[in-house]
Amino acid sequence: MVACVPENDRRVLRIESDDSITEIADNYQGKKFNLPNDLFIHSDGMIFFTDTDYTFLSGTQSEMPAGVYCIRPGNQPLKIIENNLINPNGIALSPDETKIYIADCEDSMPWIAMPSFHGVRAYDVAADGSLSKGKQFAPTVCDGMKVDQDGNVYLSVGSVVIYSPEGELIEVIRIPEFTRNLAFGDEDNKTLYITAGNSVYKVRVRYPGVRVWKSGIVDWQDY
Repeated sequence: MVACVPENDRRVLRIESDDSITEIADNYQGKKFNLPNDLFIHSDGMIFFTDTDYTFLSGTQSEMPAGVYCIRPGNQPLKIIENNLINPNGIALSPDETKIYIADCEDSMPWIAMPSFHGVRAYDVAADGSLSKGKQFAPTVCDGMKVDQDGNVYLSVGSVVIYSPEGELIEVIRIPEFTRNLAFGDEDNKTLYITAGNSVYKVRVRYPGVRVWKSGIVDWQDY
């Protein structure tokens, strides 16, 4: 399991099958990450993750602005977005791996008036992990997000809202508690699991989710 650890260690790590821990990255150019938040793994092994700046909530000190990073096997983290997103949070990849969706939780910093792209942004992604042509995909702040195999994007916004690949709101899944994150599961990948409040909910959906793990990387020691 590859995971973001936002508290204390502030790093991206791998939990091995024997429960041991392997660190993948904990800094960028010698500066500690703020609060690594969410990630996905590209089929060629690249790990994309968001590093939010909620340090004012945890009592830690920011060493650099929030950003979005890419880690290629055998390389140090590469910062691919800086300054034009205030608090990048949820992140997901389209089924054909040509677009990356990133949520900007700029309203979580109420004391500073800063320009931002707002809501969920969509970017074209190149083979080297660089992003371009950023534009607004959905006008809402969200936490976690996932994508199904039909290209629809599921956003956790307190409930779960579903947008078509063209950015049209097509459905709302209402949950009794405030939703945080979500994941597809079960053998057919057509059950959506949702973390919310003190509970985990599940609901059957029409289309199977994009598999979180598609990478051909076998030897994780490359990281």
